[in-house]
Amino acid sequence: MTLPLLIEQMLNGLQSGVMLFLIASGLTLVLGIMNFVNLAHGSFYMIGAFAAVSFQLWTGSFVFAAVAACLCAAVAGLAVEYVCARRLYARSHLDQVLVTFGLIYLFNESMRLIFGPQPLASPIPPLLNGSVTLLPGLQYPLFRLTVIGVGLVVAAGMSFVVMRTRLGMLIRAGASDRGMIAVLGVNITWLYSLVFAFGAALAALAGLMSGPLYSVNVGMGESILIMALVVIVVGGIGSLKGAFYAAIVIGLIDTLGRLFLPSAIATIAIYIFMAGVLFVRPQGLFAASAPPQVEARDNGNRVTILWSLSKSRQRVTASVVGLCMIALALVPTLSTWLDDPFLLRLFLRIVIFALMVLSLDLVAGFGGLVSFGHAAFVGTGAYAVAILGWHLDHGEPLALGPIVLAGTHDALVAWPLAIASAAAMALVIGAIALRTSGLYFIMSTLAFAQMLFYLASTPSIYGGEDGLQISQRSTLPLIDLGNRPTLYYLALGLLALCLLLCWRLVNSRFGMIVQACRQNERRVRALGVRTYLYKLLLFVISGVIAGVAGVLLANAELLVSPADLSWTRSGSILIMAIFGGLGTLFGSVVGAATYLMLEFTLSEWTQHWQIVFGPMLIVFVLLARRGLFGLALGRGGNT
Repeated sequence: MTLPLLIEQMLNGLQSGVMLFLIASGLTLVLGIMNFVNLAHGSFYMIGAFAAVSFQLWTGSFVFAAVAACLCAAVAGLAVEYVCARRLYARSHLDQVLVTFGLIYLFNESMRLIFGPQPLASPIPPLLNGSVTLLPGLQYPLFRLTVIGVGLVVAAGMSFVVMRTRLGMLIRAGASDRGMIAVLGVNITWLYSLVFAFGAALAALAGLMSGPLYSVNVGMGESILIMALVVIVVGGIGSLKGAFYAAIVIGLIDTLGRLFLPSAIATIAIYIFMAGVLFVRPQGLFAASAPPQVEARDNGNRVTILWSLSKSRQRVTASVVGLCMIALALVPTLSTWLDDPFLLRLFLRIVIFALMVLSLDLVAGFGGLVSFGHAAFVGTGAYAVAILGWHLDHGEPLALGPIVLAGTHDALVAWPLAIASAAAMALVIGAIALRTSGLYFIMSTLAFAQMLFYLASTPSIYGGEDGLQISQRSTLPLIDLGNRPTLYYLALGLLALCLLLCWRLVNSRFGMIVQACRQNERRVRALGVRTYLYKLLLFVISGVIAGVAGVLLANAELLVSPADLSWTRSGSILIMAIFGGLGTLFGSVVGAATYLMLEFTLSEWTQHWQIVFGPMLIVFVLLARRGLFGLALGRGGNT
């Protein structure tokens, strides 16, 4: 390692950091002032990049393209704020997450429809092409230096505006107490719109500067969004100074880590750093010293539907659930009668996804712990089954420290190990993430899931990004899992068993304490209950159910891939839970069936099905707050 190379890599890290700051600063302002979770913020980054390359190719002027791209993103931000965000300020973070998730579908598919699926190349402006000599033997690209300069100038300008001007005073006051500045006569609606549009323009600025460095492609905003969320968690929500320092540190860790660390560790180095920060200082490095409080309004309007029903309505509901399970049991017969094997394949997937949704419903609906990384536990269970099978097929023992396993397809060995792996992962992630609450909890679970996603994507003997094929299904004595109807009935039986166990669990003393924590954790702690342990145990139980789903998924698909751990898979599970109705248990089956059948129907109609599904999701969240199962129960299901 020479000194010029080290300096060059540090400059690359600084350049990456200032671009992260441009995205994270807008996001943290929106979070800090509006208390609004905008997962579509990365879409403004993508819009800025596409708009810039289009205007630049059209006019030949990079400056004009930059101004036009920022204006386009600002207008898009204003439209999103006016149409969607404004109606969600008083709603839960869960609703905000889902609506902005629907916006991601809409923006991604719109860009794909307009510009096509192929990446676009954005040329470097002629004036910024070439390199400059910084030191003897050190040539550095002029464009990257310009990016660093622009980022630092914007950071200094934002610091001046926020700390030295009346507008900045209003922004800081809004971050501290929104209600108070509204009472003082400040037009809070105008302030919200301004901040939202400004944040979108900053994201677009980062996007247009990233175009010449990387390719411009659909979905480019999602990976950068996750890193921006890590920056916010590390720096502290609402802290502009925290966002700046955290972005620089994370940019350096990410860049230098790829130079000095093994590839498997380098890809997850920033998440390890985030975990360390959360463990030591759960509120972030630069946030207020008080720990984040539980967001009680996250849970006030969706949960505990069944428990408020009268006895007679509970009996009717139980009868309906029983009839639905009988109908599900008749699917193999119907598939054979219609000579349609796809029907059985579709419903097997529905049953497995219902298990995933049930695991999330347990922690989010009853424990108030909105996890955006639940796919991590599903993927852990699935990968454990696949890896054990791979080692048996290749005759290579699996060494786990002092423990050496020969590999196996035996379900009596592989399945308990896979479920235990998912439980252990839930224990580790839960032990750290539960030191936080509210937004920090959502973001930390999301970041941990991404850490596992990148670990699975790292090139290795387990397939890397291509995934891992499974040669055969697991074996059980007297049961042929190679027969799909048999596997379906086993999955359906496990779903029924998990539904029954969850029903008993939420009605037990343990379940009552967990639900009381959701309502008012401080009071429960005052009664002498160690709430952290109760929530951690609930999180681990949820991980066990997700692990069971992962085991079944691996056997059904005979392929596991990093997509099984991705944040989009976690988002899909969350959408299914909302479709069915949180806090309803059986709503998990309704939600999974609705989502997957809707996905199948729309994809048969058009390849751009997400451009229809995204708006449908937004409308559903805005209008059906109790989910389909909650609506089916009628007004008596209200809390």
